[in-house]
Amino acid sequence: AYSIFQSDVELCTLFFGFSLNSAITFFVANKKIELGKLAGISLLLLGGSFILLSTILFLFYFFSQKIFLFPDKHDSLFYIIYIDCAFLLTFANGIISGFFQGKSLFKIINFVSFANSIFNVVGFGILFFFFYSHSFFSLRYILWFTLLISFINFIVWFYFFVKFFTLSFSFNFSLRGEITLLFSFLLFGHISNLVNFLNYRLDRWLIEAWSSPIELGF
Repeated sequence: AYSIFQSDVELCTLFFGFSLNSAITFFVANKKIELGKLAGISLLLLGGSFILLSTILFLFYFFSQKIFLFPDKHDSLFYIIYIDCAFLLTFANGIISGFFQGKSLFKIINFVSFANSIFNVVGFGILFFFFYSHSFFSLRYILWFTLLISFINFIVWFYFFVKFFTLSFSFNFSLRGEITLLFSFLLFGHISNLVNFLNYRLDRWLIEAWSSPIELGF
């Protein structure tokens, strides 16, 4: 179930995130869109995508419609909130990392990636021994901890962003100018990324939907 939820977060981030991090990298590097305006557009897309995803998930929940992406018996309000929060943090981290990639600040990128790996290894190692020693397993604890790791990762990214980028968010952009330029770059790449993701990951949801643990050998 954990791998399904992680794939759900990846799918939501890809679908509602419009592959924005790649566009940020491109436009930060070639300077065709001012950094302040690019940050403003990114913030609006982050907020808008979060509201849109939240609305869709909560409508499914309140009208008692099963959310097909969720594992069986794991579609309660807690899991919806988890998807929302994980999406927000993952999308935000991707946006910030895009700015660093555009500026070729790979030393910072590698440091944050390394630190995140250490947090994951140490944290999940502690969880494993805790569950093993107490002979019980809780998916909710693992999901909470995953959110904590993502939040720590966001704090680290945000710290370096404030340190290296002295810019103010600007919302003084035009539909026919910066927005059209941004989405003309995003469109085909985003569709390609989405198709490739479903091509390689769709089997996870199919197996979850049609196979029980016994059939999978567990």
